Amino acid sequence: NFAKYKKEIDKNYINKILNQKNLLTKKKILKNLIDTKGSDRIVEYFLSKNITQKAKFKKASNKDIFFLFKLVNDPEVIRNSLSKKIVNFENHNDWFKKALKKKNISILIFKTANHKLGQVRFDTNSKKKTFITYAVANEFRGANVGYKMLNLAIKKNSIKTNLYAIVKKNNEASKKIFKKLGFLLFKKDQKKGLVYYSKK
Repeated sequence: NFAKYKKEIDKNYINKILNQKNLLTKKKILKNLIDTKGSDRIVEYFLSKNITQKAKFKKASNKDIFFLFKLVNDPEVIRNSLSKKIVNFENHNDWFKKALKKKNISILIFKTANHKLGQVRFDTNSKKKTFITYAVANEFRGANVGYKMLNLAIKKNSIKTNLYAIVKKNNEASKKIFKKLGFLLFKKDQKKGLVYYSKK
């Protein structure tokens, strides 16, 4: 998963962390790279007919930093993102730590005991508008995980504001999902290539 980020996760990187202060905290960060559940994941993946039935939401924590880092830099996620940019780990780490402390941001991980299927994020701005974004891990795409995950997230989280979603106009999968969830198209931006949906 991290072969393309070898410059950031190699022998020198690990030694640098281990030699810094707050050694216990740094060790926890490194342990998140290897969780020893690889064989369990393989067994569950091939034996489970519908892995989403076992999946539940949990609030994101420091343990999810590498999963979210991999997810945000997935080529398909980048292609459908509004920024279209690769995020380096330092910037991701800084943003994630701040996001965990903010009350207006809620990051939810959709997971089973051995798999993380995706994430849903709710961002409420100063105008009391809540924007919803999501991403599905590449190994679970094409299995209706996106719809099931978003549907459950909206039901489980009592959002008191209107919900909004911004989707790239060529992202047919996301447009189909939000329409199925009852979101209504209210704006098109041809110049930016974006469509805007809302749901009360």
